[in-house]
Amino acid sequence: YCSGLLAIGDAAGFTLSTGFRVEGVNYGIASGIAAAEAVKSAKERKDFSHRGLAIYRNFLKEQGVLGDFEQFRHAPEMFKISRLYQEYPDIACQFGQALFGVEPEPKKGVFTMLKGELKGKISWPQLARDLFAGWKGLS
Repeated sequence: YCSGLLAIGDAAGFTLSTGFRVEGVNYGIASGIAAAEAVKSAKERKDFSHRGLAIYRNFLKEQGVLGDFEQFRHAPEMFKISRLYQEYPDIACQFGQALFGVEPEPKKGVFTMLKGELKGKISWPQLARDLFAGWKGLS
């Protein structure tokens, strides 16, 4: 918001992707309601300045819009991990094939299979860092 202007929905950046879900319409509706309340309040006080519209933030909190964005504020950093888009899907597919495929030789243990799929692709320390980034972004 600024003097004489309130942004809502996508225009305000109220789209949230956590990897499991993408939300936006719900935030668009809720921020529209919050904006209407802020405009109503500003009209009653005849103050459409930055200061007069600052109450918009309170209405956004009341509508539950800002809570989710605060909760998942680290999610965008997680999506900058390029391995999420190539290496991990490839490893998951190969691991699934090893786990559920039918081969002439007996299957190895799950941990041994996973170790084999990670070898030469992702180091254990890198896997731990990526898991931590995912945990931090989605919790």
